[in-house]
Amino acid sequence: PIYRKANLFTDISGATSLDIFARDLHVAMDDPAVGSVLLHIDSPGGEVGHINETAAMIRAATAVKPVTAYVSNLGASAAYWLASAASEIVCDAMAMLGSIGVIAAVPNPHAEDDTDITFVSSQSPSKRPDPTADDGRAEIQATLDTLAGIFIDRVAEYRGTTPLTVQETFGRGGLVVGQDAVRVGLADRLGSFEGLVAE
Repeated sequence: PIYRKANLFTDISGATSLDIFARDLHVAMDDPAVGSVLLHIDSPGGEVGHINETAAMIRAATAVKPVTAYVSNLGASAAYWLASAASEIVCDAMAMLGSIGVIAAVPNPHAEDDTDITFVSSQSPSKRPDPTADDGRAEIQATLDTLAGIFIDRVAEYRGTTPLTVQETFGRGGLVVGQDAVRVGLADRLGSFEGLVAE
């Protein structure tokens, strides 16, 4: 899973910190002994915060050195957004790519085990929309649709296609496997991590 900042628990669980990744990418870009960068991706995605900026950093790095994203097993959601910014995406034949979209878990304010009573300032009625009410659901949905629109636009830009193509052929929020991912444009070719290291 991808988080903006790592802590002891994310480090132990194998999560990725975007702050640490950004530092490592800068080191690779500044090191004249590094001729290219290989991103090894196996992630279900993660938090939306800082993904757009990190993907833009990867795209900027491609102007300096080749950056290849290799998806070994799973390159989903935010992880795919990062991969899409690379110079090239290579995936294993059984890798799953896509899951382009945004989800949010919203607590039910009417749940029986919720003992807190929350007040929202009168000037900020949209601060905590009620997901059980029509207007609250519509407000939450509009926010997610806006975030997903940015996600789709960036993937289209990075992959050299249109937002409509991403929306209609890049899995419609689902995952696409191996050769099919290459066929629809989610990846450029099949390969292996070892083969890419050798290249």
